[in-house]
Amino acid sequence: MRLVIGRVGDTVVSCSHGALRVEDIEPLADALADEGTHYYVAGAAGDVVLNATCRNLLYDLLKKRGIPVLAVSDSKIVRGIITAAVWMGVNVQARSWNDVGSSSADPRVLDLLLRQKGTFQQAGAVPS
Repeated sequence: MRLVIGRVGDTVVSCSHGALRVEDIEPLADALADEGTHYYVAGAAGDVVLNATCRNLLYDLLKKRGIPVLAVSDSKIVRGIITAAVWMGVNVQARSWNDVGSSSADPRVLDLLLRQKGTFQQAGAVPS
């Protein structure tokens, strides 16, 4: 398991860990392309690696649809991905896991995100 995707109302919520491939990203891209999606909350449970194809697919989709993103991570690698997304014109707010509660996201969204992160912790993929 590298990517967990869920939805709360008009918000797609995902949490990922490790190297993601195009086939991992395709269900996320489908969820973000859905006309009922207006927000995206993305958590990184540890380091996440996206190749250029995956990054461009997501950047182009988010920019085209104008979907605001809340990205949650403590990883320096992921912060680089977030910085690149901003340079590409994606509307991204970044938070650390410790600061995620200070965002304006719906508490139900944050609860789902924390439960998704917990699946990686329970599997031993990332520290608790």
